[in-house]
Amino acid sequence: MRGRLGRLVFFYSLTFGRGQVFPAAPRPTDSEPCGCPDPIYGEDICYEPVCPPGYFRCCATCYEAPCYGLKKDLELSWRGIYECILCEPGDFCDGCDTFKKCPDNTQASREGPRVSRAGSTRIADCESCAAGMEASFKRDRCVQAYTHVCNEEFVQRCIRSCKAEEPSRGKKLTPCEQIKCEMYCAKQWSDECANVIGDICRDLTTAKDSGVIGVDGTSEVEVLICDVDCNGSFQTSLATIVAVMCLLAVRS
Repeated sequence: MRGRLGRLVFFYSLTFGRGQVFPAAPRPTDSEPCGCPDPIYGEDICYEPVCPPGYFRCCATCYEAPCYGLKKDLELSWRGIYECILCEPGDFCDGCDTFKKCPDNTQASREGPRVSRAGSTRIADCESCAAGMEASFKRDRCVQAYTHVCNEEFVQRCIRSCKAEEPSRGKKLTPCEQIKCEMYCAKQWSDECANVIGDICRDLTTAKDSGVIGVDGTSEVEVLICDVDCNGSFQTSLATIVAVMCLLAVRS
């Protein structure tokens, strides 16, 4: 009881004090007595989560949580610590402080990873791609099939080496930097891979009629404003990409 009261006082001081710091989401008042298994010790141990659905706790399965230096990517938990991370695309976070990967689709002609939006909370948020489509490298949308000409393992490893143009953001890329990175890495594998990813790049950066009518009676279009060259030719000053020569070993 004393522990709960202490957390409430701490939350009040954060919320209404001079800092004006707020948690990732309001804490529910109708939580089940033991709705989550302990991330470390398993289902036999009752666990009370500290992050809301759609988030996972940094290093929830670690005996110690080394989350130092990541504050800009962390949200305040219900116990007043910066430790909650928004659920990544391709995963879902059901409110038990851990994330789960969307299960692959095993249906014939539609096999492969499912996609989901960042912050997904249910397995129902995981969507299968239609025939002829595949999950994007980031697992946030369905795109035209590319794995028949791209080595996904190689390209994904290359993408993980990309850095943002602003050093302070590290590897946290903007949508524009993400597609630049994907184009570069596809080109590193083969011209055929770059051609397919180039078509996806043009779909993202070229205005297309979405079929949705806006409030002013005109068609709404969704387009990514980006100076990427979808043909795979990049400016030498692009700081988003780092060397990936060490990744060429994947080919062997």
